[in-house]
Order: sequence, then C-alpha cells, then structure tokens
Amino acid sequence: MSAIVSNAIAPKIPAKPWAREWITVGLIAVLCVMISVLNPAFLQIQTLFDLARAITVPGIFALSVFVVLAAGGIDVSFTAIGAAALYITTTVLLGYAPDAPVAMAALMAV
Repeated sequence: MSAIVSNAIAPKIPAKPWAREWITVGLIAVLCVMISVLNPAFLQIQTLFDLARAITVPGIFALSVFVVLAAGGIDVSFTAIGAAALYITTTVLLGYAPDAPVAMAALMAV
C-alpha cells in the first residue's frame, strides 16, 4: 500500500526535459511581439540598454547564487550576506555615482 501512495505523490518526469525551456523561450517571444505591437518604441536599441541597466544588480546577485549552487550547495547565511551586498552596492552606486557604467558595478561586486 505504501508503494501506491509514494507513486501517487512522486512527480512525473517529463518525456522531454528540454521542453520546459522552449516553452519559456516561446512565451518570452510572444510577450515581446505583443509589447512591440502595443508600443512600437519597444524594439529600439535604447530599450535594450534600459533593460540591461535595470537587471544589472539582480543579475550579479543571480550569478553569485549560481556560483554557490555550482560549488555544491547553499547556506542560509549566504542569503543574508547576498542581500546585504546587494543593498550596499545599490546604495553606494546610487548615492555617489548614479551615472556609473555597468563595469563599475561589476568591479564593486567582486
């Protein structure tokens, strides 16, 4: 009886594990098309620069989480240290150099 219960609870492994990634790519493409139809200015190069500038700090944070996960695990204290580093980097950059290039943020993160 326990085998029946454990089989009912266990998640099913998809036949094609890469299918989820392509679904995500497709959804992003559909979203970009919808936004560009509603706002033709979306496909300008300035929008890409604005998006790149907006995701700089969260991107650095995500890369650091990736390094910790790839190294073998995550520790609860890492989250607190990462959040503090994110706050300090953002505060310093916005307070002292609001027009700083992305490279300065990357150097501060190291």
